[in-house]
Order: sequence, then C-alpha cells, then structure tokens
Amino acid sequence: MAAQCATDSPHNPLWDFALALYDRLGVKDVLLRLQDEADMDVLILLADRWLAQQQLNWPAAESLEDYRRWRDAMIVPLRALRRRCGQQQQPLYGQLLQAELSAERQGLNLLYTVLQSAAVQNRAQVITDNRLLDFAPAFYAAADLAGNKKEAVRPLFQHWLTLASQ
Repeated sequence: MAAQCATDSPHNPLWDFALALYDRLGVKDVLLRLQDEADMDVLILLADRWLAQQQLNWPAAESLEDYRRWRDAMIVPLRALRRRCGQQQQPLYGQLLQAELSAERQGLNLLYTVLQSAAVQNRAQVITDNRLLDFAPAFYAAADLAGNKKEAVRPLFQHWLTLASQ
C-alpha cells in the first residue's frame, strides 16, 4: 500500500489517512494478519478508522455494493495471482503488486465517494471490537467470524484498534 506504487487520482483524504495509518509501526503486520487469518478487508478496517476520526457513521451496507464488486472482481484476484506467483518470479511479482495496489487505491476511491456522500454526521458510537466483529460478515463475504473463530480473532482485532487509535 505504498504511495509510490499507486496510480494518480483526484485528492482523496481517505487515501491519505490510510497511507499514514498503514505506515505506523505494527499496523501493516496486524492488518495483514487480520486479512490472512480472518479474511477481513484491510480497506474496510482503514475506512472505519477514518470514519471514527471524522465522527461519521457507516452508511447502509447496500451502498457499498460497488466497492464489494470491485474488490471481488479486481483486488482479490490480483492478490491471489501475486501470491501464487511468488517473489522469486520478478518482474511479474512486482507488476502484480503494482496492479493490486492500484486496484486498492481505486477501491478506496469508491469507498470515499460513498462515505463522503452517505455517512451520517455526529457518529453516535465509535465501533468497538464487538460491534465491528459482529458487523464484519456484512463486508467480508469470505469471512466466517462465528463462534470460536471470532473469539480467536478478538485479541488481534483489539490490537489493531489500539494501534489505530495511538
């Protein structure tokens, strides 16, 4: 998610926030673990912290359908191809990484457009670990955060919230 790897696009405060947060010590590692171990969407997690900072609420889940389609059609397949390729397959690995990062930036652009226009002012409640973990399946179609898995992920998720709020 490095800035130098992304394509140019109009100013997006969500992108700027996501880059700054992602660069904090420990954040990248915990986010990638949440992605890999719990199928959580890193962009949604970053967007949630931006919403909290802006004191905004999430809009209705159906308003994120364009983002979900983009994620499923572009981000997830590019990530799978890059992982299958492996770092030893340069320059293809680097090209796939560039494409994945560009797709993520476009995903954040889609999220920003929806969040900017649909979020409700005066966020009544900051999302807690319980609320977002319960809310997560609405965003993470591949995630099965029921029962034991949710409890196993909770400490990692709490670590994410602590890092993000520092």
